[in-house]
Parts: sequence; structure tokens; C-alpha cells
Amino acid sequence: MTAVGDSEHGKPVYQPDKITAKAGTVVFFLQNVPPAGCSCDHNMMIGPSVGRPFAGSMDVNRNENVIFTVNDLTPGTYPFWCSIVAPNGTTHASSGMVGELTITP
Repeated sequence: MTAVGDSEHGKPVYQPDKITAKAGTVVFFLQNVPPAGCSCDHNMMIGPSVGRPFAGSMDVNRNENVIFTVNDLTPGTYPFWCSIVAPNGTTHASSGMVGELTITP
């Protein structure tokens, strides 16, 4: 998945923002591709609700990638979000950088 700037609204987003994986061990590849002029870091937190992570990536600098593994994911639907705080004091998640992870049996 890719963390990018939404050129239409100028806000960070994930592409895609809905992903599905089988229960168990899931490997995520997160790429940070911000728009020109933005030096924003991003990350990906996963949990039962936004702000309550049980797993997540390290922060990913502009034009870099990270691979992270989450073990023992059980079936269900979980939000994922970016917990980076913008210069204005809001999180990227509060600006719409959220998605949905569906874990199937």
C-alpha cells in the first residue's frame, strides 16, 4: 500500500484504503510517496479502533518504504490509520488518512 497526498483535497491518504488478508501472519509493505513540496512522514497503525493500536509500522520518511509483519491476526474488520501529528497539531488520521483491514478466516 502507498501513503500519498490526495492532490484533489491536499490531504494525506492511503492507496488502497481497503485491504483484505487471511487470518494469521500478514506482511505489509508501506511506501511513502508524498506530493511535491511535502516532507511528511507516515506510518500505519492497526487496532480495534483509531487511536488504540495493537500493531503498527515504524515512521516512514519521504520516498522510503518499510515492511512490517503482524502475527496472529484474527478474522474481523480493523481500522488502520496514520498517527503522525501534522504541524497544525492534528493527526493525519483526523485529516482522513484512515483505512479498513478485513481479515478473513
